[in-house]
Amino acid sequence: MDTMKAVFVSSLFLISSISAQKQKVLLFLIDGLRYDQFGYELPAFHNVEMNGVRAEWMDGAFVSLSAPSMYTIATGLHPECHGVVHNLYYDPETGAKTTSYSATLNVSEWWDTGAEPIWVTAKLNGLSVGNIMYPGGMKEVKGIVPDKIIPSDSWCGGTCHSLSGSIWRWNG
Repeated sequence: MDTMKAVFVSSLFLISSISAQKQKVLLFLIDGLRYDQFGYELPAFHNVEMNGVRAEWMDGAFVSLSAPSMYTIATGLHPECHGVVHNLYYDPETGAKTTSYSATLNVSEWWDTGAEPIWVTAKLNGLSVGNIMYPGGMKEVKGIVPDKIIPSDSWCGGTCHSLSGSIWRWNG
């Protein structure tokens, strides 16, 4: 899989305050991009790094599965505390389960576990938020849904250019 496709296939999350008086925050999470690949075919990300910040490292919460690690980043909690312990949904009380990651993304109770992801915190503090392909960000959590959403399966019909255009339009 080429690097640009990996960037948008995996996940990209945007949270921004629309007000001109407030600082804007963009959180990019790129699943499956090794540290030594950053910069290849990604000159725009280099520009973001030079004019903003970039994490030097991250200790993965559950390195073999994406959803638990991504929700850990969004909530600040370990998987055993936020409840997303696998890429696939399973309810031990009812036996309900999903058979694909994309189906899991549409199960509200998998994400609404009492933990508070960053986009919910932002909304509760009066900020406008958008979500592009971030696990849990397309469903209601604590009664909150982002103002703007591009679901995880949308990358199939779009290009990297059209998705990045959405980010900049949302960001004002």
